[in-house]
Amino acid sequence: MRRSISGFFTSHFFMVGTAFGASLLLVRWITGNPLMSSEKTLIKYGLFFGIIYTLSYGFALVALAFFVKRAGGWQPATVYITERINEQTTGHNRLFFKSITYFAQYELWIVQFVVLYTFTHMVFNDWYFQFLFAFLIVLVIFAFYTSMNGFYLFTMLFIIVLLSTLTFIPIYYFVLNGTTKIYEGIRLYHPYLLYYKNPEIISVFIAYLFVAIGQVLVDFPTWFNLSFIKQEKRKSALLSAAFIKILLGFSFTAILMIAIFRGPFENLEVLILTFLYREESLWLSYLFGIFIVVACFMVLLNSLKAFQAARRESIAHTATTLISLFLIVGLLSAIEQISLLSTVLFFGMINAVLLPFIYIILFTKLRLPSYTYILVLLLIIGSEIYLFQTGQLLLPVIVSLIVAIGFLLWVRSCQKRN
Repeated sequence: MRRSISGFFTSHFFMVGTAFGASLLLVRWITGNPLMSSEKTLIKYGLFFGIIYTLSYGFALVALAFFVKRAGGWQPATVYITERINEQTTGHNRLFFKSITYFAQYELWIVQFVVLYTFTHMVFNDWYFQFLFAFLIVLVIFAFYTSMNGFYLFTMLFIIVLLSTLTFIPIYYFVLNGTTKIYEGIRLYHPYLLYYKNPEIISVFIAYLFVAIGQVLVDFPTWFNLSFIKQEKRKSALLSAAFIKILLGFSFTAILMIAIFRGPFENLEVLILTFLYREESLWLSYLFGIFIVVACFMVLLNSLKAFQAARRESIAHTATTLISLFLIVGLLSAIEQISLLSTVLFFGMINAVLLPFIYIILFTKLRLPSYTYILVLLLIIGSEIYLFQTGQLLLPVIVSLIVAIGFLLWVRSCQKRN
């Protein structure tokens, strides 16, 4: 028995179909749902931001499903986007697009560590740093000594915990308290959360469609997980994951309402964690706490696995490793000052600007001019400055997309003439 278990964790991987492929994709994308429950986000956009955030990424996965066949086949345990950057770019363009796509992955790490920091402060008080350090050590050990078969097993366990959490908690609390009581509590203490006529919500939703598609295209774990799904099953796996993600987003919203319907909420970056203060069922609080830790662990493990695969294609893997360690140490030391909303908006703008260029790299044979990186860098800098000076997301997204698409059409026409 011991040999069979150890062999499962260290043996070679096997290709998976639609159902398990969707589970692999959910490991990466399910954790974004509870993270848009910071105080700043709720006050500015209400409960509807979490819903449009979930819908945006669901639609992004659907969009990728209809283009993934254009990518053709690629080797398992590889990251397709890094291979395409190597094939389609040269010189400074290659260095820039490799660097910016690596940098874009750190949003995932920042968000997970903010969640873990908030969770450990609530549960372990002054022992939070020791918990985070131990968590990181265990994470690295599992990343380097667990095969993909072991990751498959953890995925199955995560899906069980996920479905148990999002099934039992809403059913228990809505049956116990009734929907009317929870709704009246939200209406009494947080009436602004139910306001849905904010015209800014529509513009944010449109902008986040582009942001989400850009992030899905540059996301290493997504391409890494797709490499283990049978080629003919990738589209159906993406569609299944998108549908499940959208549905589960409403369950996370329900848990958030349960967490805050009894009174003013705490000054936390992740308000959904105030569910841990609910007294009706201690076991459900334990289940929710386990889910938070397991969810963060799985998405970071998935990210490390993808980084390992991407570094095999990288000419500067040592520098990447050193930069990663430096950023993680900096993240742990400055985590109290990090705002989830600002983090998501900052990286979201990068993803939106990269969208048309990454599409060209992934799905076409168009060669980018050697100075393309300068244009992309200027668009990112200009869009970020405008975003954080005015607070408007849609205008810089639309302007950067128009400029980028116009530039790429001009390049295409010039190459056709030549």
